Amino acid sequence: MAKKSAAAQQRDAEREREAGVGDNSGVLGIAGQEQLRSLEHRIMSLLEERDELNEDIAEVFKEAKDSGFDTKILRKAIARKRAMNKDAAGFAAAEELLTLYFATLYQPDLPGFVPLNPGLADQRKAEDDFEASQEELAAQAGRPQPEEVI
Repeated sequence: MAKKSAAAQQRDAEREREAGVGDNSGVLGIAGQEQLRSLEHRIMSLLEERDELNEDIAEVFKEAKDSGFDTKILRKAIARKRAMNKDAAGFAAAEELLTLYFATLYQPDLPGFVPLNPGLADQRKAEDDFEASQEELAAQAGRPQPEEVI
């Protein structure tokens, strides 16, 4: 590629200035340029701090894992606690709804229910059978049935 003459370079520079290419001091102004540099510096510093904190958090989770804790569950517990701290009322409402969903989805009385813990379903059935037998015995003996305590 041929080298441009000084006159050609000067013409190109003049055209770029007229078009606003190159020196943008007229667009942002000196104060705007300084503010942009300051913002960029602050953002870069914060991003570096965040990276360092993420490394520290990863080390703590590794320590928890090495100590035998389930880090997946630990992360969920921490996320729930953070959500509760940010918005206690919203968290309580979400927990109520979650409880309702679980109660609906995992009721042993529903057809096709497959318990997450089969032993728990057997225990509940045994408790229900015991309560039914107690009620039947009380009815046969003519005694008043005890009120359910909640």
